[in-house]
Formats: sequence, C-alpha cells, structure tokens
Amino acid sequence: SSTPRRAIFVLGSPKGLSALEEEVFERMARCTGWRVLRASMGTNDEFASKVVARLQVWNTCGHLFPALSSRLSHPSPNGEASSLIWPTQSVGDFSESFSDLPLHFVLCVPAAMRALTNDPVGADVGELAHAARVCVATLSRPYGYWHGCRISLLFADGGAITLNSTSFWHLFKKKGRATYEFYFLKCLKVAIRAKQRGLPEENDVHVQYALTLPYATDVSLELRLQASGGASAAGSPAPPLPALRAALDRCRERGAKDAAVVVRLPCSPEFDAWTSGCEHAVNAGVHGMAPDNAVELIAMLQAGLHGEKPSGPRMLEEILC
Repeated sequence: SSTPRRAIFVLGSPKGLSALEEEVFERMARCTGWRVLRASMGTNDEFASKVVARLQVWNTCGHLFPALSSRLSHPSPNGEASSLIWPTQSVGDFSESFSDLPLHFVLCVPAAMRALTNDPVGADVGELAHAARVCVATLSRPYGYWHGCRISLLFADGGAITLNSTSFWHLFKKKGRATYEFYFLKCLKVAIRAKQRGLPEENDVHVQYALTLPYATDVSLELRLQASGGASAAGSPAPPLPALRAALDRCRERGAKDAAVVVRLPCSPEFDAWTSGCEHAVNAGVHGMAPDNAVELIAMLQAGLHGEKPSGPRMLEEILC
C-alpha cells in the first residue's frame, strides 16, 4: 500500500481510552475509508503534550510517515499495538545511551523573577506559564519522573530557580497534587518568598540571585542550541554530532563524577552575557524545528542523549546541524 500523506492521532486521556471509545473512533475511521493503526510510543507512561511533541519531532526528521507505512504493511499479530520505535530511557542506567552524563537544561525567561511573587502575575503570565510547562515536560511523567534531568529558569533580572527530577516529583507527591502548571507556579512563588524572608530553603526548589551550576567545569559540557547551523567551540564549522561525541569522550577521560551536559536552550540576545563556565562547548543548530519550541527540543534531546542506541544517536544526527 502507498505511504499515507495525512494522519489523525487519537490520544487517550490521563486514564486512557475505554474499549467503547476505541471502537467508536475505529468505526468512524473505517466508514470514511481511513486505515486504522494501533501504535505504542514507548514503554513508559508520558503526558499527552509530550507525545504530541515527539510526533512533531519525528515528522520533522522525516521518519513519521515512513514508519506508519511500514507498520500498516506489516501489522502486529493478534491485533496488538505496533511499536513505533522511539528511543526509550532505561531507568537509572545510561550505559547504553549516547551520553551517560546528567542533563541540565537552562531556559531563559524574559521576565523578572519577582514577577512570580505577584498575585496575579499580570503581564508576564504567558512567559511564566510557558516556563512551567517546560519544567513539567522536562522533569515529570504521569507516574514518575525523568531520571538524570535538571532544569534552571534564568530570569531577565539575573535570578534563577533550579529543580531536579526527583525533588520535583516529591514536591507534588508529598502535597498529593497533580503536576499541573498553575500549582507548580504557586510552589515557585512560595519558594521565592521564603528566600526573600531568609527562611531555610527546602530541597525541592533552589533559588539563586545569580545562576551558578554545581558541576566541575573542567569535565562538563555545554551544548548551545541556536536557530541555524552550528560550529565547534573554537568557531570553526564542524558537524555537531562528531564534535559532541568527542567532547563527551574528553569529559569521560577526566572523570565524570561531578560532570553534566548543560543544554542552553535558544534565547533572546539579552541573555548572551550568561555563561555556564564549562570548559567544553559545542554549538548546534536545530534542523527544521522552531528554535523557540522548548518542549519539542527537550523531548528530542532526552530521547537522543539518554535513549538507547542506535535510535538515540540517529535522532540526534537527523535534528542537529
């Protein structure tokens, strides 16, 4: 059969689709002449927004429709869901991944950190809601968290808030609340007010007035994402994946106990003065993707850097330029 040119994806709610809902969707599709494919995006539970980001990334890579065509031509036995190959993170074990170092994302927020203490947040609500969504996508899953990930929100006034995946999960678990963006912003407001009053800082949220990273800079790597093609740290043009692999090898040779891959997401020129201080750096463009779509970029990098081989490195090769 021919390769499909259009596709409608039906995603389950947080509790998934019922058998009746699946039957209704399938009947409607077949009545209109559409082929139906049941597909799995991986073995780990994931937010619907993250699944959408994965599909968008895969489509950008040019792999989505060929993969759908292949699964339609070779359906799984017994009507089981076909597996669409996406690099899946091995929980707590990155030995088979492109990188075995923790990932620390830095998102620049064009608003002052004090804006989080306002009720309501006013003109900056859009930027702050976006930052919250990026944090949830980076650190959390519906029933767990992404291992080996941190994120820092770097604000226009120099202030910063840092969270890691385990503390982020415990923050919501101990409160008995779901990881939705509004409640997350409320937690950040509480943390900033505690910092301003000189109260002891909880382990869940780390507030700084100037962002410094807790890594040994001589064995850490900064990956700087930008809108167009990349170059090596010295400024000479170089394919980013070999340069990234070589920089990671240098970090491993010198010991990776306190090392990390610091990923600086694309940002406006007002944040150019900030630097991670990492000795090793690689610049990379983002092929075919909007550089300001942080959720898509993070979905790709988590899967590419911490996903199993060979699908992880292949994704990086398709996206980075």
